[in-house]
Amino acid sequence: MFLWDRAGRAFLAAELAGRAAHPLFEQPRKGKGILKPQRACHHRHRVIGGGQHGLGLFQFPLGQIFLGPHAVGLPEHPGQVVGVDPELPGHLADLNGLIVIDGQAVLLYCPQARNNDTDTCLSSYSAYKPVTFDEETGTLSPADADLDQGLILTDGGFDFYSPQTFVDGKGRRLLFAWMSRMEEAEEQAFAAGEPSVHCLTMPRVLHWREGRLWQTPPEELYSLLREPIRPSELSHRAFWLDIRPTAGDEPFRLTFHGGEAALEFDPAARTLTFTRTGWLTGRPESKTCPLDHLDRLEIWSDSSSLELFINGGSTVLSSRIYPTSETLGLDVRGVDGCGITLRPIRTI
Repeated sequence: MFLWDRAGRAFLAAELAGRAAHPLFEQPRKGKGILKPQRACHHRHRVIGGGQHGLGLFQFPLGQIFLGPHAVGLPEHPGQVVGVDPELPGHLADLNGLIVIDGQAVLLYCPQARNNDTDTCLSSYSAYKPVTFDEETGTLSPADADLDQGLILTDGGFDFYSPQTFVDGKGRRLLFAWMSRMEEAEEQAFAAGEPSVHCLTMPRVLHWREGRLWQTPPEELYSLLREPIRPSELSHRAFWLDIRPTAGDEPFRLTFHGGEAALEFDPAARTLTFTRTGWLTGRPESKTCPLDHLDRLEIWSDSSSLELFINGGSTVLSSRIYPTSETLGLDVRGVDGCGITLRPIRTI
């Protein structure tokens, strides 16, 4: 990650040279690699993600941001360093943001387990952590310095990574994320015959409620919805589905397009399981998250993706779907007497 001043000079936040990485604040020498650091700004403070000796870390504070004609200020010392457990070598912390939502400071990041010898990712996911941030010193509470503790999944689906946020003109904190976590073979198969393969999630408005992030679609997207139709009239993969069970503690199952994907709520186990068909193996693959009750299910479907907002956005699952069925349809079981609304989405 480079920081640029108005003179066009580049400064490097972190450097990876072989197996050792150290925080730097200078232009990199030719041939040096960069450990994908990113920066997140909160008021006058900057936080930079990077690595040291193959481990992930963040630094607080790293200078100030000056508005107007002033250049980006660089610090004289690295500041506070927080990171992952040093007993887990190869663990990288990919920083996505330090934000404040409804008065709560939240750190967004993506823990990665890596093999430093082969420079390959073993596992990764998007997480967030509520933290106590000192505005005066630009540091986190010492209790928050361990990034392996107290973290919460940002999204429970297959395809959600590296979320980025900004505040819009209405004062809302909006989030987008990279909607792809494919391996190389999956990517090649998914993209066969197509001009492109990757996409972003739909924008989401963030709120802090009941000790966690809530994600909801912005109100502007609802203007894209057409008039309601019956499930038997579904003729396109771009649709909005709203299901509101009368009783939130009854078994529920929703199947998409003859089995391409399915969603099942098990009240006895208190779990919600999303299943899709793997396009390389042809076998089902699942993601399960805890869920005490199901009061509302809001689904935004596109040509090759599903974004599920559970119980008003307290839980969200985002996944790419490989379209194979020529017969479109929805099969809903176990929700007798509930409200179901299906509306096509106006495509642009």
